[in-house]
Amino acid sequence: GAAPGGAMMDYIPIYRLPRELLMKDVEAITALGVEIKVRQELGKDFTIADLKKQGYEAILLSMGLPLSRTPRVPGEDMEGVLLALPFLQSVNLEGYRLPPNKTIIVVGGGNVAIDVARSALRAGAARVRMVCLEAPDEMPATPREIEEAKEEGIEINCSWGPKQVMARGDRLGVLECKKVRAVFDEQGRFNPSFYEEQCTLIEGDIIIMAIGQATDLKMLPGMGVDLNERGQLAFNAATM
Repeated sequence: GAAPGGAMMDYIPIYRLPRELLMKDVEAITALGVEIKVRQELGKDFTIADLKKQGYEAILLSMGLPLSRTPRVPGEDMEGVLLALPFLQSVNLEGYRLPPNKTIIVVGGGNVAIDVARSALRAGAARVRMVCLEAPDEMPATPREIEEAKEEGIEINCSWGPKQVMARGDRLGVLECKKVRAVFDEQGRFNPSFYEEQCTLIEGDIIIMAIGQATDLKMLPGMGVDLNERGQLAFNAATM
């Protein structure tokens, strides 16, 4: 990015984290003598070997989760289906405004989904409808965030999972959903099951997917940093 602060600068909505407070923290860090370089992409602008050549003795990779996951359902690549993180970034950094009189459907039940829903309202949405797998008492978002979303008039449809994205007439965002039987399996793992025959249509104009985040580590294997079979950083637990 063009400014330090990472996800806090790019994704956390401004109403939750005033940027002048964030910049005060950044200034406190630089005042300790920490040098921050921006617009530097690992694998493009520099490599790990370059850093070692410059004499750095330890390199800490804290790469975050910069990619938005998608539910992998038919129609999700249609125009008018957006991803949570790029949407939040454009609202926070570029002052993005939604077209007027649009109903926004947000898929997800976590704090990022709530951030997206509330940011959509602030970006000019006429109506915001959330859809999540979890029952009201299972939603991963914090209770206060859920309450504040409801107070702002955001509709929350619990226990529904996306089946497909459809266009109908000039409305793009018709989301066909199936009823959730259970979010977790007998072992307590996240493994949703559905009543496949119980479906509903949730109508809107724009759909924003906010179901989770993933790492972006594809540049590392070429630099001598190994990934494990799950695509995560492989490291020595004794030495880190």
